Amino acid sequence: MPCANEMFVNSKARAWTCSSTIDVEIDKFHRSLPGYSQTPLLDCSSIAAELGLKNVFLKDESARMGLPAFKILGASWATYRAITKLLQLPPTVNVQNVMDGIAQKHQGLTLFAATEGNHGRAVAKMATLLGIESQIFVPQYLNKSTRNLIEKEGACVVEVLGDYNEAVTEAKVTAHVLGINGLLIQDTAFEGYEDIPQWIVDGYSTMMHEADSQIYNITQARPDVIVVPVGVGSLAQSVVTHYKSQGHPCTIIAVEPESANVFRRA
Repeated sequence: MPCANEMFVNSKARAWTCSSTIDVEIDKFHRSLPGYSQTPLLDCSSIAAELGLKNVFLKDESARMGLPAFKILGASWATYRAITKLLQLPPTVNVQNVMDGIAQKHQGLTLFAATEGNHGRAVAKMATLLGIESQIFVPQYLNKSTRNLIEKEGACVVEVLGDYNEAVTEAKVTAHVLGINGLLIQDTAFEGYEDIPQWIVDGYSTMMHEADSQIYNITQARPDVIVVPVGVGSLAQSVVTHYKSQGHPCTIIAVEPESANVFRRA
């Protein structure tokens, strides 16, 4: 795929740092989930040689807890945090405690989300794990095979006559109708809805912790450059927060396709 000639360089970014408020319980929570294992770190030695670099690694997220993407890391943690808050439980209880709390206080609890694929599958999978229902709203152009994959995770798929943004609106409105029994688990923030998207961002930190450990075991060093796809922005935010709070200078390169260059246009 050809690359665009246009690049934006922030010369001040390399020295910029931030503080991290990532919960130390996140890794522990993910390790407690069925099917959890570290995803592989691939050694791309031929690319490193071509570029004249010592090492190039690729974190392979094509198989994460039975799903073909990293999204379950964010969706699972955000769902867990949202429900423990609803049940007034500390964010240290195990999944069985959460399920017991739902059975005792919120038997009609339903998760809602809008998606074009992987996020919706992840929310549906988490709902099934907790023994509750999920409704996943999709834009009308989403292909049948993707809808089927979401349904296989136990969700009720609702088609919206519009695009992704309209699907988000419909999911939000429908969840609101159910009151405390409707939980919107969405990876895009809007005014008055910031906690759950932030928990999704926080959940992705497990991937970075895995990668750091894997890289160090091979090189006895920390990464100097991180390349991350932008997408809706949640993963990129998580990467920046993690690597800019480590006290080690690190360059972050954000990449997005020309056909969906929302970061560039922003």
